[in-house]
Amino acid sequence: MELKDVDSSNIKAWGWEDETLEVEFVKGGRYRYRGVPREIWRALRSASSAGKAFHRLIRPKQHVYEYKKVE
Repeated sequence: MELKDVDSSNIKAWGWEDETLEVEFVKGGRYRYRGVPREIWRALRSASSAGKAFHRLIRPKQHVYEYKKVE
């Protein structure tokens, strides 16, 4: 999946394809979240703060979105 750089102090880059969100964090680590709807991806991309949007829309729902660390 192609990741695009993000202007954020928390998120280095991210991408979305076929309901899979991939996030690379500034402090290290790259994670893939499955089952993320297009509407959530749109909300993340249009947010004024990528990190805050991620922590509001994805992080508390880690029990909903299956995720794993990408090696």
